[in-house]
Amino acid sequence: MQKKKWWVVAGILLVALALLIAFLPMSAVLRRAAPGLEAEKVEGTVWDGKLRGAKYGDIPIGDVDAGLDFGRLLSGEASVRFKRFGPSLSGSAGGTFE
Repeated sequence: MQKKKWWVVAGILLVALALLIAFLPMSAVLRRAAPGLEAEKVEGTVWDGKLRGAKYGDIPIGDVDAGLDFGRLLSGEASVRFKRFGPSLSGSAGGTFE
């Protein structure tokens, strides 16, 4: 009976961790992931977030849609895709963690 209880607790913790990762707010990781990048308003998750009034240091960037690329993250490479509204700017940036 104890083994079954342990598996239930482990399953609940695993589901909770998966939900935390799935719904992790962009605002919770922005400062650590991109030092110097600031925004007036940050919305959404790390997978599909929006930065309103973004700037890097003193350089205004404007409104940006950004998110992690899940497929590349599974291969061990962190890759962020982004799209800026206004004058065209889009692309991706990434790297590996060692």
